[in-house]
Amino acid sequence: MTRKKIILLVVILVILLVAIAAFAKGKIDKEFYELLGKVKREDKGCVEAGKSLENVKVDPHFDATHFAYMLHEAKGFFNDNEDDVWYVLSGKTLPELKAIDTTFQNRYGMKVVDYLKTFLSESEMKRVDTIFKSAPQ
Repeated sequence: MTRKKIILLVVILVILLVAIAAFAKGKIDKEFYELLGKVKREDKGCVEAGKSLENVKVDPHFDATHFAYMLHEAKGFFNDNEDDVWYVLSGKTLPELKAIDTTFQNRYGMKVVDYLKTFLSESEMKRVDTIFKSAPQ
């Protein structure tokens, strides 16, 4: 093989290795923040049976940081991860969604909805709108 072919092969291999490493890092980050989110949701203390949770204020220990990070990382370089968007937004109360939005604005300089518009389709944005409108207080 000629020297040019060897250099081209090495460049292609380096690019491939960088892409694999970036994908693996994203997958590890996603798994870490999913586990962190589960721990924070499950560690809310004991609630007596029969008590209504509708008027309960948001947990003061609710940490929106990892959810904001997951939303930010859902927009990929080559493809997007809409599953992370639905994971983060689903099942949250309105105060929790507001906390995520505030954290997102502070960290990334824009509202969550505006950011999601940059990569979600119109039908997916309607789903986001429905989630926000139907979130319990």
